[in-house]
This record gives sequence, C-alpha cells and structure tokens, in this order.
Amino acid sequence: MPALQIDVPWRRERVANWIAFQTTIAPYLDGEWLFRGVPSVRHTLVPSVGRRREGCSYSIGLEEALLDQFKREALPFLDHRPTTEWEWLALAQHHGVPTRLLD
Repeated sequence: MPALQIDVPWRRERVANWIAFQTTIAPYLDGEWLFRGVPSVRHTLVPSVGRRREGCSYSIGLEEALLDQFKREALPFLDHRPTTEWEWLALAQHHGVPTRLLD
C-alpha cells in the first residue's frame, strides 16, 4: 500500500542538532502556530489518559486513581507542593502519568 500523502502548509525538514532546530522554528514562534510532540500528523488529538491501552479503557475513576496515587507517592520527593489541580496535572504529566492534558 502506498504511503498516505497529506497536503500540509509547512515543509518537513530534518535537523541535526538542537541549535539547528531552534533556528528552523524561530520564524514560527509568533503565537500563530501550535506544535505537537507526536511523530505523525495522522495521530488524533487525544490526551494520554484517553488513549486505548491493552486491557484498559478510560474511566473518570481510573483517571482520579492515577492522579491520587501520583500525589501520594510524589510528596516525599517534592521541594514545592502543588497548590492547584492544574499544577498537579502538569507535574504528573511531566513525570509520565497519563493525564487529561494535551501537550
């Protein structure tokens, strides 16, 4: 089967290092663009907690349990305790916990 061709308004460019990446994206950092951290434009916009996994489907109970467990286990390692749910979600996602945040 031939590769799917998707018409996109930008060019694809492979860069060799961080400096080249920064130089390449600099013209687009004007607030008009949104960058996704996924390898394909074919991926749907679904937060990690909502993605299908073998033997596991989404439920609000599962989402709450994951975040509650992270909160309990992370506390001894934190220099600063998050004060809002948004801060907890951002911290949890940063550490690989599936969350409702889409980054």
